[in-house]
Amino acid sequence: MPSGSAGPLGAGRATVSWYACDGVYLASARDVDSPLVVHHAKCRASKDTGSFEDERVLYGFGSERLLIGKFCAIAAGVRFVMAAANHRSSGPSTFPFTIFPGRWQDETLETFQAHTISKGDTVVGNDVWFGRDVAVMPGVTIGNGAIIATVAVVTRDVEPYTIVGGNPAQLIKQRYSEADVELLQQAAWWDWPIEIISAHTATLMAGTPAEIAEIAGHIFPSDARST
Repeated sequence: MPSGSAGPLGAGRATVSWYACDGVYLASARDVDSPLVVHHAKCRASKDTGSFEDERVLYGFGSERLLIGKFCAIAAGVRFVMAAANHRSSGPSTFPFTIFPGRWQDETLETFQAHTISKGDTVVGNDVWFGRDVAVMPGVTIGNGAIIATVAVVTRDVEPYTIVGGNPAQLIKQRYSEADVELLQQAAWWDWPIEIISAHTATLMAGTPAEIAEIAGHIFPSDARST
């Protein structure tokens, strides 16, 4: 991750705050008169006041994990709903009797445990962009390079380098051809040394998959990230 001071951003100067949390890198910038300063802090979005774990991860009480890759941009209001939020819906009532200590819990705990099916971990790849107020439901996998549109509700897996939106989220567009997606997956730029990433940020932002694959080939000439 970059650190220290740098020159102007655009017409003026800016303070850029980077937030790191389990490999997630977020940045927000505002124009100021001082040089560019990079801060390192716990993961927090621009309009959320609490910690990532408190405000972004809902009902994380079970064994399921939330796994987030590197260089993901997570806008304010994004929520990851974990499996413990689910109510049983196979019977007539969805009321969560089991959460109330006493007779209700005693009478229903065995039934709850016998009929609870985990959807597994929620997995977010690398370089994923979440628009504001997205909701990610339990057990989905979001591939590398995906874009999740504002206020989308993600209820199923999202393929790498696709754009999805809506409720439930549906495919809007494939960002690249299958061949180009394979190049990007093999290049895996998010795993490059930070010095290499810093030297090629312009190409990462506006280059082609072939150009990124070529850089990866120079970094890992023996296999070009194929193994």
